[in-house]
Amino acid sequence: MDKTKLWKLLASFDGAALDLCTRFVRCDYFNASGQLVVLFDACVKTIKKSKTPSKQLLWAAVFGLKPFNDVRFRKLTSDLTRVLERFLALERFESDEILQASLLLDNIRFRNITELNDSAYAAVQKLMADSPFRSSRHYYNKYWTEDIRYELSGFETQHMAKSNVEDIINNLDRFYLSEKLRLYCTVLSRSNIISHDYQLLFIDEIISHVESNNYSGIAAVHLYWLVLRTLRSPDNEQFFHELVAYISLHDDEFPNKELYHIYGQALNCCVRFINMGKTEYLHIYVQLFETLLDRDLVFDPNHKDLSPWRFTNTVAVYNRLERFADSEKFIQTYKHRLPKAFAENAVTYNLAIAYFYQKRFDEVLGLLQTVEYDDVTYNLGSKAILLATYYETNEFEVLLNQLDTFLSYLVRHKDLNKDRRVNYKNYVRFLRKLVNTQTHEQAKLIKLRAEVMNEPMASKKWLLDKIDDKIKKHPQARAGL
Repeated sequence: MDKTKLWKLLASFDGAALDLCTRFVRCDYFNASGQLVVLFDACVKTIKKSKTPSKQLLWAAVFGLKPFNDVRFRKLTSDLTRVLERFLALERFESDEILQASLLLDNIRFRNITELNDSAYAAVQKLMADSPFRSSRHYYNKYWTEDIRYELSGFETQHMAKSNVEDIINNLDRFYLSEKLRLYCTVLSRSNIISHDYQLLFIDEIISHVESNNYSGIAAVHLYWLVLRTLRSPDNEQFFHELVAYISLHDDEFPNKELYHIYGQALNCCVRFINMGKTEYLHIYVQLFETLLDRDLVFDPNHKDLSPWRFTNTVAVYNRLERFADSEKFIQTYKHRLPKAFAENAVTYNLAIAYFYQKRFDEVLGLLQTVEYDDVTYNLGSKAILLATYYETNEFEVLLNQLDTFLSYLVRHKDLNKDRRVNYKNYVRFLRKLVNTQTHEQAKLIKLRAEVMNEPMASKKWLLDKIDDKIKKHPQARAGL
Protein backbone atom coordinates (compact mmCIF):
# COMPACT_ATOMS: atom_id res chain seq x y z
CA MET A 1 0.00 0.00 0.00
CA ASP A 2 2.85 2.42 0.73
CA LYS A 3 3.59 2.68 -3.03
CA THR A 4 0.04 3.67 -4.00
CA LYS A 5 -1.16 7.20 -4.77
CA LEU A 6 -3.77 6.86 -2.06
CA TRP A 7 -1.22 6.09 0.63
CA LYS A 8 1.19 8.82 -0.48
CA LEU A 9 -1.68 11.30 -0.34
CA LEU A 10 -2.75 10.25 3.15
CA ALA A 11 0.83 10.13 4.43
CA SER A 12 1.33 13.77 3.33
CA PHE A 13 -1.38 15.04 5.70
CA ASP A 14 -0.55 16.29 9.17
CA GLY A 15 -3.02 15.89 12.05
CA ALA A 16 -4.99 19.06 11.26
CA ALA A 17 -5.29 18.17 7.57
CA LEU A 18 -6.42 14.64 8.44
CA ASP A 19 -9.17 16.05 10.67
CA LEU A 20 -10.39 18.38 7.90
CA CYS A 21 -10.18 15.58 5.36
CA THR A 22 -12.24 13.31 7.63
CA ARG A 23 -15.04 15.88 7.70
CA PHE A 24 -14.79 16.25 3.93
CA VAL A 25 -14.99 12.50 3.22
CA ARG A 26 -17.98 12.12 5.55
CA CYS A 27 -19.90 14.98 3.88
CA ASP A 28 -22.62 13.62 1.55
CA TYR A 29 -22.17 16.57 -0.82
CA PHE A 30 -18.61 15.51 -1.63
CA ASN A 31 -18.87 11.75 -1.09
CA ALA A 32 -22.05 9.69 -1.11
CA SER A 33 -20.31 6.31 -0.64
CA GLY A 34 -20.38 4.75 2.81
CA GLN A 35 -17.78 2.19 1.73
CA LEU A 36 -15.29 4.96 1.00
CA VAL A 37 -15.88 6.40 4.49
CA VAL A 38 -15.12 3.00 6.06
CA LEU A 39 -12.01 2.56 3.88
CA PHE A 40 -10.81 6.06 4.74
CA ASP A 41 -11.32 5.51 8.49
CA ALA A 42 -9.39 2.23 8.32
CA CYS A 43 -6.50 3.97 6.54
CA VAL A 44 -6.41 6.82 9.04
CA LYS A 45 -6.42 4.41 11.99
CA THR A 46 -3.29 2.64 10.69
CA ILE A 47 -1.58 5.93 9.79
CA LYS A 48 -2.02 7.19 13.35
CA LYS A 49 -0.30 4.00 14.52
CA SER A 50 2.56 4.68 12.05
CA LYS A 51 1.80 1.43 10.26
CA THR A 52 1.18 0.47 6.64
CA PRO A 53 -1.81 -1.89 6.26
CA SER A 54 -2.09 -4.76 3.78
CA LYS A 55 -4.73 -4.71 1.06
CA GLN A 56 -6.42 -7.65 2.73
CA LEU A 57 -6.71 -5.82 6.07
CA LEU A 58 -8.37 -2.80 4.44
CA TRP A 59 -10.63 -5.07 2.39
CA ALA A 60 -11.79 -6.82 5.58
CA ALA A 61 -12.56 -3.45 7.19
CA VAL A 62 -14.95 -2.67 4.33
CA PHE A 63 -16.32 -6.08 3.27
CA GLY A 64 -15.83 -8.26 6.32
CA LEU A 65 -15.41 -11.95 5.46
CA LYS A 66 -16.08 -11.63 1.73
CA PRO A 67 -13.24 -13.11 -0.39
CA PHE A 68 -10.64 -10.55 -1.44
CA ASN A 69 -11.18 -9.19 -4.98
CA ASP A 70 -8.17 -7.26 -6.23
CA VAL A 71 -9.98 -5.58 -9.15
CA ARG A 72 -12.77 -4.33 -6.90
CA PHE A 73 -10.30 -3.23 -4.22
CA ARG A 74 -8.28 -1.21 -6.73
CA LYS A 75 -11.50 0.44 -7.97
CA LEU A 76 -12.38 1.38 -4.39
CA THR A 77 -8.96 2.86 -3.64
CA SER A 78 -9.06 4.74 -6.95
CA ASP A 79 -12.44 6.25 -6.03
CA LEU A 80 -11.14 7.30 -2.60
CA THR A 81 -8.06 8.82 -4.22
CA ARG A 82 -10.28 11.00 -6.43
CA VAL A 83 -12.22 12.17 -3.37
CA LEU A 84 -8.96 13.12 -1.62
CA GLU A 85 -7.69 14.91 -4.72
CA ARG A 86 -10.90 16.93 -4.70
CA PHE A 87 -10.22 17.77 -1.05
CA LEU A 88 -6.74 19.05 -2.03
CA ALA A 89 -8.27 21.25 -4.73
CA LEU A 90 -10.87 22.64 -2.31
CA GLU A 91 -8.19 23.26 0.33
CA ARG A 92 -6.26 25.37 -2.18
CA PHE A 93 -9.45 27.16 -3.24
CA GLU A 94 -10.33 28.03 0.35
CA SER A 95 -6.89 29.55 0.92
CA ASP A 96 -7.18 32.03 -1.99
CA GLU A 97 -9.82 34.75 -1.57
CA ILE A 98 -8.99 36.35 -4.92
CA LEU A 99 -9.46 33.02 -6.70
CA GLN A 100 -12.81 32.54 -4.96
CA ALA A 101 -14.01 36.04 -5.87
CA SER A 102 -12.84 35.66 -9.49
CA LEU A 103 -14.64 32.34 -9.89
CA LEU A 104 -17.76 33.84 -8.35
CA LEU A 105 -17.62 36.66 -10.92
CA ASP A 106 -17.11 34.11 -13.71
CA ASN A 107 -20.09 32.03 -12.55
CA ILE A 108 -22.25 35.16 -12.35
CA ARG A 109 -21.33 35.77 -15.97
CA PHE A 110 -22.08 32.13 -16.85
CA ARG A 111 -25.51 32.22 -15.13
CA ASN A 112 -26.24 35.73 -16.41
CA ILE A 113 -27.20 37.10 -12.98
CA THR A 114 -26.80 40.75 -14.04
CA GLU A 115 -27.94 42.16 -10.68
CA LEU A 116 -24.76 40.83 -9.06
CA ASN A 117 -22.30 42.05 -11.72
CA ASP A 118 -21.19 45.32 -10.16
CA SER A 119 -20.91 44.14 -6.55
CA ALA A 120 -18.98 40.99 -7.50
CA TYR A 121 -16.60 42.96 -9.75
CA ALA A 122 -16.05 45.59 -7.03
CA ALA A 123 -15.35 42.86 -4.48
CA VAL A 124 -12.62 41.18 -6.51
CA GLN A 125 -11.07 44.56 -7.40
CA LYS A 126 -10.90 45.49 -3.71
CA LEU A 127 -9.26 42.17 -2.81
CA MET A 128 -6.58 42.67 -5.47
CA ALA A 129 -6.01 46.30 -4.44
CA ASP A 130 -5.67 45.31 -0.76
CA SER A 131 -3.23 42.51 -1.49
CA PRO A 132 0.41 43.61 -1.03
CA PHE A 133 1.62 41.32 -3.80
CA ARG A 134 2.37 42.53 -7.32
CA SER A 135 3.92 39.41 -8.81
CA SER A 136 2.96 38.05 -12.24
CA ARG A 137 -0.01 36.27 -10.63
CA HIS A 138 -1.47 39.67 -9.71
CA TYR A 139 -1.48 40.74 -13.36
CA TYR A 140 -2.93 37.42 -14.46
CA ASN A 141 -5.79 37.85 -11.97
CA LYS A 142 -6.41 41.39 -13.24
CA TYR A 143 -6.37 40.17 -16.85
CA TRP A 144 -8.85 37.40 -16.03
CA THR A 145 -11.30 39.61 -14.16
CA GLU A 146 -11.14 42.36 -16.80
CA ASP A 147 -11.81 39.76 -19.48
CA ILE A 148 -14.91 38.59 -17.55
CA ARG A 149 -15.97 42.20 -17.09
CA TYR A 150 -15.76 42.76 -20.85
CA GLU A 151 -18.42 40.08 -21.36
CA LEU A 152 -20.52 41.24 -18.41
CA SER A 153 -20.60 44.81 -19.70
CA GLY A 154 -21.92 43.84 -23.12
CA PHE A 155 -19.27 45.80 -25.02
CA GLU A 156 -19.83 43.54 -28.04
CA THR A 157 -23.19 45.27 -28.61
CA GLN A 158 -22.25 48.76 -27.37
CA HIS A 159 -20.29 49.94 -30.39
CA MET A 160 -19.98 53.57 -29.26
CA ALA A 161 -18.75 52.81 -25.72
CA LYS A 162 -15.05 52.58 -24.89
CA SER A 163 -14.37 49.06 -23.70
CA ASN A 164 -11.78 47.83 -21.20
CA VAL A 165 -9.77 46.01 -23.88
CA GLU A 166 -6.73 48.17 -23.11
CA ASP A 167 -6.80 47.01 -19.48
CA ILE A 168 -7.16 43.39 -20.59
CA ILE A 169 -4.18 43.60 -22.94
CA ASN A 170 -1.93 45.59 -20.57
CA ASN A 171 -2.41 43.12 -17.73
CA LEU A 172 -1.94 40.16 -20.05
CA ASP A 173 1.29 41.70 -21.37
CA ARG A 174 2.67 42.30 -17.88
CA PHE A 175 1.90 38.73 -16.86
CA TYR A 176 3.40 37.35 -20.06
CA LEU A 177 6.58 39.45 -19.92
CA SER A 178 7.17 38.64 -16.25
CA GLU A 179 6.66 34.90 -16.68
CA LYS A 180 8.69 34.71 -19.87
CA LEU A 181 11.63 36.50 -18.24
CA ARG A 182 11.32 34.43 -15.05
CA LEU A 183 11.37 31.15 -16.93
CA TYR A 184 14.21 32.27 -19.19
CA CYS A 185 16.25 33.12 -16.08
CA THR A 186 15.59 29.56 -14.89
CA VAL A 187 16.83 28.18 -18.21
CA LEU A 188 20.04 30.23 -18.04
CA SER A 189 20.66 29.22 -14.42
CA ARG A 190 20.28 25.54 -15.24
CA SER A 191 22.54 25.89 -18.29
CA ASN A 192 25.40 26.68 -15.91
CA ILE A 193 25.19 23.08 -14.69
CA ILE A 194 23.87 20.88 -17.50
CA SER A 195 23.70 21.65 -21.19
CA HIS A 196 20.21 21.35 -22.72
CA ASP A 197 18.87 22.88 -25.90
CA TYR A 198 15.70 24.94 -25.40
CA GLN A 199 13.70 26.51 -28.23
CA LEU A 200 12.08 29.62 -26.73
CA LEU A 201 9.72 31.57 -28.97
CA PHE A 202 10.05 35.39 -29.06
CA ILE A 203 12.68 35.55 -26.30
CA ASP A 204 15.01 37.82 -28.30
CA GLU A 205 12.12 40.11 -29.17
CA ILE A 206 11.00 40.26 -25.52
CA ILE A 207 14.51 41.10 -24.33
CA SER A 208 14.81 43.83 -26.96
CA HIS A 209 11.42 45.25 -25.94
CA VAL A 210 12.22 45.33 -22.21
CA GLU A 211 15.64 46.89 -22.91
CA SER A 212 13.95 49.67 -24.89
CA ASN A 213 11.17 50.43 -22.40
CA ASN A 214 11.16 51.48 -18.75
CA TYR A 215 9.44 48.85 -16.59
CA SER A 216 10.94 50.00 -13.28
CA GLY A 217 7.41 50.72 -12.03
CA ILE A 218 6.31 47.13 -12.75
CA ALA A 219 8.37 45.09 -10.27
CA ALA A 220 7.18 41.74 -11.67
CA VAL A 221 8.82 42.59 -15.01
CA HIS A 222 11.73 44.81 -13.99
CA LEU A 223 13.03 42.49 -11.27
CA TYR A 224 13.40 39.53 -13.62
CA TRP A 225 15.00 41.81 -16.18
CA LEU A 226 17.62 42.71 -13.54
CA VAL A 227 18.13 39.00 -12.75
CA LEU A 228 18.51 38.29 -16.46
CA ARG A 229 21.22 40.94 -16.81
CA THR A 230 23.28 39.30 -14.06
CA LEU A 231 22.99 35.94 -15.82
CA ARG A 232 23.91 37.30 -19.25
CA SER A 233 26.78 39.44 -17.89
CA PRO A 234 28.05 37.32 -14.98
CA ASP A 235 31.16 39.48 -14.43
CA ASN A 236 29.26 42.80 -14.16
CA GLU A 237 29.28 43.80 -10.49
CA GLN A 238 27.10 46.88 -11.05
CA PHE A 239 24.26 44.68 -12.32
CA PHE A 240 24.46 42.60 -9.14
CA HIS A 241 24.31 45.61 -6.82
CA GLU A 242 21.40 47.12 -8.78
CA LEU A 243 19.55 43.81 -8.44
CA VAL A 244 20.08 43.62 -4.66
CA ALA A 245 19.07 47.27 -4.20
CA TYR A 246 15.87 46.80 -6.23
CA ILE A 247 14.93 43.59 -4.38
CA SER A 248 15.32 45.30 -1.01
CA LEU A 249 12.92 48.05 -2.13
CA HIS A 250 10.28 45.74 -3.61
CA ASP A 251 10.46 42.40 -1.80
CA ASP A 252 7.19 43.14 0.01
CA GLU A 253 5.47 42.87 -3.38
CA PHE A 254 6.27 39.18 -3.75
CA PRO A 255 5.19 36.11 -1.76
CA ASN A 256 7.90 34.17 0.10
CA LYS A 257 7.77 31.36 -2.45
CA GLU A 258 8.94 33.77 -5.15
CA LEU A 259 11.37 35.67 -2.91
CA TYR A 260 13.11 32.37 -2.17
CA HIS A 261 14.01 32.01 -5.86
CA ILE A 262 14.76 35.71 -6.43
CA TYR A 263 17.17 35.97 -3.51
CA GLY A 264 18.59 32.62 -4.58
CA GLN A 265 19.66 34.27 -7.84
CA ALA A 266 21.40 37.03 -5.87
CA LEU A 267 23.28 34.45 -3.78
CA ASN A 268 24.26 32.64 -6.97
CA CYS A 269 25.71 35.91 -8.27
CA CYS A 270 27.88 36.14 -5.17
CA VAL A 271 29.10 32.59 -5.74
CA ARG A 272 30.06 33.42 -9.34
CA PHE A 273 32.07 36.45 -8.22
CA ILE A 274 33.74 34.38 -5.50
CA ASN A 275 34.69 31.78 -8.11
CA MET A 276 36.25 34.61 -10.15
CA GLY A 277 38.54 35.35 -7.21
CA LYS A 278 36.66 38.44 -5.94
CA THR A 279 37.02 37.60 -2.26
CA GLU A 280 35.04 40.62 -1.00
CA TYR A 281 31.92 38.74 -2.08
CA LEU A 282 32.55 36.13 0.61
CA HIS A 283 31.46 38.70 3.19
CA ILE A 284 28.58 39.92 1.01
CA TYR A 285 27.34 36.33 0.63
CA VAL A 286 27.42 35.67 4.38
CA GLN A 287 25.68 38.96 5.19
CA LEU A 288 22.92 38.30 2.65
CA PHE A 289 22.54 34.62 3.56
CA GLU A 290 22.34 35.22 7.30
CA THR A 291 19.76 37.98 6.76
CA LEU A 292 17.65 35.58 4.68
CA LEU A 293 18.15 32.82 7.26
CA ASP A 294 16.67 35.10 9.93
CA ARG A 295 13.66 35.70 7.64
CA ASP A 296 13.27 31.97 6.86
CA LEU A 297 13.84 32.71 3.15
CA VAL A 298 16.60 30.15 2.55
CA PHE A 299 14.22 27.20 2.92
CA ASP A 300 12.10 25.93 0.05
CA PRO A 301 8.55 27.18 0.82
CA ASN A 302 7.00 24.00 -0.60
CA HIS A 303 9.10 21.39 1.18
CA LYS A 304 10.52 23.48 4.06
CA ASP A 305 13.98 22.12 3.30
CA LEU A 306 17.37 23.62 2.47
CA SER A 307 18.75 23.20 -1.03
CA PRO A 308 21.82 20.93 -0.94
CA TRP A 309 23.58 23.36 -3.32
CA ARG A 310 22.88 26.34 -1.06
CA PHE A 311 24.04 24.21 1.89
CA THR A 312 27.28 23.40 0.03
CA ASN A 313 27.94 26.99 -1.08
CA THR A 314 27.41 28.31 2.44
CA VAL A 315 29.78 25.79 3.98
CA ALA A 316 32.37 26.65 1.34
CA VAL A 317 32.09 30.38 2.06
CA TYR A 318 32.51 29.88 5.82
CA ASN A 319 35.57 27.75 5.10
CA ARG A 320 37.06 30.32 2.73
CA LEU A 321 36.66 32.92 5.49
CA GLU A 322 38.38 30.47 7.89
CA ARG A 323 35.27 30.46 10.07
CA PHE A 324 35.68 26.73 10.63
CA ALA A 325 33.63 26.56 13.81
CA ASP A 326 30.74 28.27 12.00
CA SER A 327 31.15 25.88 9.08
CA GLU A 328 30.87 22.73 11.21
CA LYS A 329 28.11 24.26 13.35
CA PHE A 330 26.14 25.07 10.20
CA ILE A 331 26.52 21.49 8.92
CA GLN A 332 25.36 19.98 12.20
CA THR A 333 22.53 22.50 12.75
CA TYR A 334 20.97 22.34 9.30
CA LYS A 335 21.75 18.83 8.07
CA HIS A 336 18.25 17.80 9.19
CA ARG A 337 16.74 20.41 6.84
CA LEU A 338 18.27 18.79 3.73
CA PRO A 339 16.08 16.69 1.41
CA LYS A 340 16.38 13.06 2.50
CA ALA A 341 17.60 11.96 -0.94
CA PHE A 342 20.60 14.31 -0.67
CA ALA A 343 21.26 14.52 3.06
CA GLU A 344 23.91 11.79 3.47
CA ASN A 345 25.92 12.83 0.42
CA ALA A 346 25.66 16.54 1.26
CA VAL A 347 26.88 16.05 4.83
CA THR A 348 29.74 13.73 3.82
CA TYR A 349 30.89 16.02 1.02
CA ASN A 350 30.71 19.22 3.06
CA LEU A 351 32.44 17.74 6.08
CA ALA A 352 35.23 16.69 3.71
CA ILE A 353 35.45 20.28 2.45
CA ALA A 354 35.55 21.62 6.01
CA TYR A 355 38.31 19.16 6.96
CA PHE A 356 40.30 20.03 3.84
CA TYR A 357 40.40 23.72 4.72
CA GLN A 358 41.54 22.76 8.23
CA LYS A 359 44.27 20.54 6.71
CA ARG A 360 42.79 17.41 8.30
CA PHE A 361 43.71 15.45 5.19
CA ASP A 362 43.44 11.93 6.62
CA GLU A 363 39.82 12.64 7.51
CA VAL A 364 39.18 14.00 3.99
CA LEU A 365 40.50 10.78 2.46
CA GLY A 366 38.48 8.69 4.89
CA LEU A 367 35.29 10.43 3.78
CA LEU A 368 35.85 10.63 0.02
CA GLN A 369 38.02 7.71 -1.14
CA THR A 370 35.21 5.16 -1.18
CA VAL A 371 32.32 7.46 -2.19
CA GLU A 372 30.91 7.82 -5.72
CA TYR A 373 28.20 10.45 -5.84
CA ASP A 374 25.20 10.20 -8.14
CA ASP A 375 24.92 13.97 -8.45
CA VAL A 376 27.30 15.53 -10.97
CA THR A 377 28.06 18.59 -8.80
CA TYR A 378 29.12 16.51 -5.81
CA ASN A 379 31.01 14.11 -8.06
CA LEU A 380 33.05 16.86 -9.69
CA GLY A 381 33.68 18.65 -6.42
CA SER A 382 34.71 15.53 -4.51
CA LYS A 383 37.11 14.46 -7.27
CA ALA A 384 38.70 17.93 -7.31
CA ILE A 385 39.13 17.88 -3.51
CA LEU A 386 40.63 14.38 -3.62
CA LEU A 387 43.20 15.52 -6.19
CA ALA A 388 44.12 18.50 -4.03
CA THR A 389 44.39 16.24 -0.98
CA TYR A 390 46.76 13.87 -2.78
CA TYR A 391 48.88 16.90 -3.67
CA GLU A 392 48.88 18.20 -0.09
CA THR A 393 49.94 14.77 1.23
CA ASN A 394 52.68 14.37 -1.41
CA GLU A 395 50.97 11.31 -2.95
CA PHE A 396 52.12 12.39 -6.40
CA GLU A 397 52.04 8.98 -8.08
CA VAL A 398 48.44 8.42 -6.98
CA LEU A 399 47.63 12.01 -7.99
CA LEU A 400 48.94 11.57 -11.55
CA ASN A 401 46.90 8.38 -12.00
CA GLN A 402 43.79 10.09 -10.65
CA LEU A 403 44.30 13.08 -12.98
CA ASP A 404 44.00 10.68 -15.95
CA THR A 405 40.90 9.07 -14.46
CA PHE A 406 39.25 12.45 -13.84
CA LEU A 407 40.03 13.64 -17.36
CA SER A 408 38.40 10.50 -18.78
CA TYR A 409 35.33 11.21 -16.64
CA LEU A 410 35.08 14.75 -18.06
CA VAL A 411 35.38 13.50 -21.64
CA ARG A 412 32.87 10.71 -21.07
CA HIS A 413 30.11 12.93 -19.64
CA LYS A 414 28.89 14.78 -22.71
CA ASP A 415 25.92 16.30 -20.85
CA LEU A 416 28.19 18.50 -18.72
CA ASN A 417 27.86 22.22 -19.28
CA LYS A 418 30.66 23.41 -21.60
CA ASP A 419 32.02 26.04 -19.21
CA ARG A 420 32.04 23.60 -16.32
CA ARG A 421 33.90 21.00 -18.38
CA VAL A 422 36.48 23.63 -19.38
CA ASN A 423 36.94 24.71 -15.75
CA TYR A 424 37.73 21.20 -14.57
CA LYS A 425 39.83 20.29 -17.63
CA ASN A 426 41.96 23.36 -16.95
CA TYR A 427 42.22 22.38 -13.30
CA VAL A 428 43.53 18.92 -14.31
CA ARG A 429 45.88 20.37 -16.94
CA PHE A 430 47.49 22.98 -14.71
CA LEU A 431 47.68 20.76 -11.64
CA ARG A 432 49.56 18.22 -13.76
CA LYS A 433 51.94 20.98 -14.90
CA LEU A 434 52.51 22.03 -11.31
CA VAL A 435 53.37 18.48 -10.23
CA ASN A 436 55.80 18.10 -13.12
CA THR A 437 57.52 21.47 -12.58
CA GLN A 438 60.45 21.44 -10.17
CA THR A 439 61.15 24.11 -7.55
CA HIS A 440 64.32 25.29 -9.30
CA GLU A 441 62.38 25.90 -12.56
CA GLN A 442 61.38 29.39 -11.47
CA ALA A 443 60.73 30.76 -14.93
CA LYS A 444 58.34 27.89 -15.67
CA LEU A 445 56.55 28.41 -12.36
CA ILE A 446 56.14 32.15 -12.97
CA LYS A 447 54.81 31.44 -16.46
CA LEU A 448 52.48 28.78 -15.05
CA ARG A 449 51.13 31.27 -12.51
CA ALA A 450 50.37 33.79 -15.26
CA GLU A 451 48.57 31.11 -17.29
CA VAL A 452 46.46 30.06 -14.32
CA MET A 453 45.56 33.69 -13.62
CA ASN A 454 44.24 34.11 -17.16
CA GLU A 455 42.28 30.86 -17.52
CA PRO A 456 38.89 29.90 -16.08
CA MET A 457 39.15 26.89 -13.78
CA ALA A 458 37.91 25.20 -10.64
CA SER A 459 39.87 25.70 -7.40
CA LYS A 460 41.87 28.55 -8.92
CA LYS A 461 42.82 30.18 -5.61
CA TRP A 462 44.12 26.93 -4.15
CA LEU A 463 46.18 26.23 -7.27
CA LEU A 464 47.68 29.74 -7.24
CA ASP A 465 48.57 29.32 -3.56
CA LYS A 466 50.36 26.04 -4.32
CA ILE A 467 52.31 27.66 -7.18
CA ASP A 468 53.29 30.53 -4.87
CA ASP A 469 54.41 28.03 -2.21
CA LYS A 470 56.67 26.33 -4.75
CA ILE A 471 58.12 29.62 -5.93
CA LYS A 472 58.89 30.67 -2.34
CA LYS A 473 60.73 27.40 -1.65
CA HIS A 474 63.49 28.38 -4.09
CA PRO A 475 66.62 29.67 -2.29
CA GLN A 476 66.62 32.93 -4.28
CA ALA A 477 63.02 33.58 -3.30
CA ARG A 478 63.79 32.93 0.37
CA ALA A 479 66.76 35.28 0.15
CA GLY A 480 64.51 37.96 -1.30
CA LEU A 481 66.42 38.12 -4.55
